[in-house]
Amino acid sequence: MSTLASPPTPSSLSTSATELAQEVACDHCGLPVPDGLQVAGAEQQFCCSGCASVYRMIHGCDLGRYYELRDALPADRQGPLAEPASNRYTTFDDPAFLDTHAQPLTDGLMQIDLRLSGVYCAACVWLIERLPRVCPGVIEARLSLRQTVARITWDPTQVALSQVALAIHRLGYPPHPAGEADARTARLEGERKMLIRVGVAGVCAGNTMLLAVALYMGLIDGMADEFQTFLRWVSLGLGAISLCWPGALFFRGAWAGLRTRHVTLDLPIALALGVGGIAGMFNVVLGRGEVYFDSLCVLVFLLLVGRYLQMRQQRRTTDAVTLMQSLTPVGCAVWRGGEWVELPLEAITPGDRVRVPSNERLPVDGVIVAGQSSIDTASLTGESRPTSIGIGDEVFAGSQNVGAAIEIDVQAVGTETRLARLMEDAAAGVAAKPTIVRLADRIAGVFTVCVIVLAAAVFSGWWAAVGLEPAINHAVALLIVACPCALGLATPLTLALGIGVAARRDILVKDVAVFEKLAKVLPDRPGVLALDKTGTLTRGELRVVAWVGDDDAALQADVGNAERDARHPVGRALREAYAAESVDDLVPFTHIVEDPRGGLIAEREGSTLRLGNARFLAAHNLTIDQHWIGRAAPYQQHGASLVWVAVNDHIAAFVALEDTLRDDSPAATHDLAEQGWSSAILSGDLTPAVRRVADHLHTHEQHVHAELAPEDKTQLVERYREPGQTVLMVGDGVNDAAALAAADVGLAVQGGAEAAMAVADAYTARPGLRPVVELVALSKYTVRLIRQNLWVSLGYNATAVALAAAGLLTPWIAAILMPISSLTVLSLAVSRLSRWKGSPSCP
Repeated sequence: MSTLASPPTPSSLSTSATELAQEVACDHCGLPVPDGLQVAGAEQQFCCSGCASVYRMIHGCDLGRYYELRDALPADRQGPLAEPASNRYTTFDDPAFLDTHAQPLTDGLMQIDLRLSGVYCAACVWLIERLPRVCPGVIEARLSLRQTVARITWDPTQVALSQVALAIHRLGYPPHPAGEADARTARLEGERKMLIRVGVAGVCAGNTMLLAVALYMGLIDGMADEFQTFLRWVSLGLGAISLCWPGALFFRGAWAGLRTRHVTLDLPIALALGVGGIAGMFNVVLGRGEVYFDSLCVLVFLLLVGRYLQMRQQRRTTDAVTLMQSLTPVGCAVWRGGEWVELPLEAITPGDRVRVPSNERLPVDGVIVAGQSSIDTASLTGESRPTSIGIGDEVFAGSQNVGAAIEIDVQAVGTETRLARLMEDAAAGVAAKPTIVRLADRIAGVFTVCVIVLAAAVFSGWWAAVGLEPAINHAVALLIVACPCALGLATPLTLALGIGVAARRDILVKDVAVFEKLAKVLPDRPGVLALDKTGTLTRGELRVVAWVGDDDAALQADVGNAERDARHPVGRALREAYAAESVDDLVPFTHIVEDPRGGLIAEREGSTLRLGNARFLAAHNLTIDQHWIGRAAPYQQHGASLVWVAVNDHIAAFVALEDTLRDDSPAATHDLAEQGWSSAILSGDLTPAVRRVADHLHTHEQHVHAELAPEDKTQLVERYREPGQTVLMVGDGVNDAAALAAADVGLAVQGGAEAAMAVADAYTARPGLRPVVELVALSKYTVRLIRQNLWVSLGYNATAVALAAAGLLTPWIAAILMPISSLTVLSLAVSRLSRWKGSPSCP
């Protein structure tokens, strides 16, 4: 057991440095153990049960030397873990943050909802709700296990919110503001309620079917009247529950359609449910005729399942509006009052100066005023290699600083940044997508009106010719057997199966309209295949393609050794290519420094190695003569990045790096071209690199677009759509998000940014373009199967309607035949799609 001196805290915190200095440190992780978790007299102390379990497991496996090795590390490499968490949560004390996320209560108390990571079971709930014991000043903590949201009530005069958050973090549950998830939580709540309706409808359907089997068997083998009456009344009760609660959705939908003078599939469904339910109720009360509650309950259950799946799809689409939060930090260091203080984004305004450390994302748009570095803008612009930046350069939120720390004068923050506008365009593109008008809707609209008119005619004709009771029976039989559930389910059932087939091939289809849109493209009706380059056609990572100059193995090993701790993509590529521990007499470098101007200096006794770009060499007074320029020209013309290698102020070699083409890209674009797709490359990368890829794919020059901003990609997609062509956009970066949303079909590829995946209509978990070929083929096959099923169900219903109108079907026979049409459609879809092997011509 040891003591731990805590890092300095802001003056707003009520706990003094003297009190913190004597806190007991956890014997596993070294963080302070809260007072409420300290065990008096125990030899070991732990900040949470997780640390205690890990400590016992390590010692139980005779691995206790781990702690000896850890404690032997230099002081500057020990124990910094608590500081980042502490620094992160100091933003929670800012008035702007509290105004946005917390609510004042009576007696000066405050309340906030925090979403916690790592909550899995009731034990987590128990631990979090003991927070008042661990952190004095917390009045109450209540955790919802389902939503993983903790409602914290605290006294700000006794404890700062940052201390509360840090205490929760130390328990193993990093907290985040829950406000941004409120809308999504509401949508999930709606899904939960719909799922309850589906469950109730399923229970009613299953039990009424069992009762129906008993009643039908009674007609054959005989059944006592009292038992038959009892089963009929129980069936009535279950049917009433199903129709009055889960089935009420269809009655409301039918009424809404009538109020807007629009005939929907809900209208004949509501008529069948209503007339069948009323007729069944009268038959039960009067003790005669048939009851239809088994068929009605099954119909309600099947249709509600379809509604639930539709709600889930819509929720995934609307989640796109929260994309920006995953691409920018919640706060950063701001120069205020002569010192750097951590503030949330809500407290930053244009004109402030912020500091962005190495390997962090930029939180604002602005201009560099101090420092030189490199930023990775691949997710925003598509540029495959980091860009060197210095004083006076403009930078944008969402880019990642991969070099030295920089200071930025803020020009835009939050919703005013370029990233925010890009995300708004993407979300607007998703919302503006028109709902596809399927062939089923067009047929069902006409069929619905015809069925209603025909049912009224059948009722009137049989009433005039025979009487009221036969007229009711024949009209009910017609409405039941003609209920367009098969017609309405033919499309969603087949599409659901098509989505399942795609999922088994690691292709997630989020919008079922993808199938019909892709199926429209044929050799005589061409479409445009718009392709991002970096990460889509290429691997999205730099690889060494050539070493030109002194090819001494020791020099190459020195290059790899100098980049052993590199985080820069270029440095990682050099390390992977040349790092070698087996070279004899390899003398390690004693001093390695990364230069923000785009290079690295490695020194040892008697030797200095410099690695970097031409700008870096010029800064160190090294001149690249014509001999080297001539040797480098062919590589630069093909879009390669060059890293120069200088030993003791003399250039010894240069390394060419390229983003290599994926193996399947040429074959995939050729296969798609045969199916009617004309390829176009839309890239933010430099022109030579894009042209090199276009040459490999034989893409026509007029369809090759380089150095594009994200807005330019969107405009090009819209331009390609103007003649009425279907545009399939394939990309992976944030810079592709708006273009993915603007295209008829947006497809995000493996490894893509969260923004691209959220707004895309489909996502493939496999790299390359081969999944695109498979999705196009599956779409054509699925749509052809949908049309076949529609005609089968339409023919089935038309035949059944004719028989019912002629009086050849009784209501109970109609109740048996009605679900058979749905089963027929489902069987055809399952049998055909289960045999699909990846070719549109597969039988």
